[in-house]
Amino acid sequence: MVLMDNNPYKQGLKTAWGLSVHVEINETRLLFDTGPDPAVLKANAEELGIDLTKIDFVVISHAHG
Repeated sequence: MVLMDNNPYKQGLKTAWGLSVHVEINETRLLFDTGPDPAVLKANAEELGIDLTKIDFVVISHAHG
């Protein structure tokens, strides 16, 4: 599920230039990238009913200078 993108996944979500995707497989929760704004990530996770404290793994795809 897309938590953050510059194009909202679902009406009512906040946008930011970047990407964050929540993946859940067999009760394992992965967050792929976090996007540029922690407040947007948190707000969208809450809107989608995703508890960020339950994330098992975080994958950061690349660094920004």
